[in-house]
Amino acid sequence: MTRAFGAAGFTEIDVQPFYRANDYFAFFTPAFIIVTLFENLCRSLGLSTLVSGMVISARKPSSVGTAHDEKSA
Repeated sequence: MTRAFGAAGFTEIDVQPFYRANDYFAFFTPAFIIVTLFENLCRSLGLSTLVSGMVISARKPSSVGTAHDEKSA
């Protein structure tokens, strides 16, 4: 994700992995336990490709002389 955001022109990219999707399985206790164990294993091994989600913050530099700026001038 960092490369994709960098290629799109973003800077100051911070990607935080999110490993907690086990609450989706709260209705079925065996699945909840299996997913929780799997997520804990992934976190402890640092397997960021198997995360449940990501929280990404990035900054897109403003462009000087964009079409929007030229219309308002």
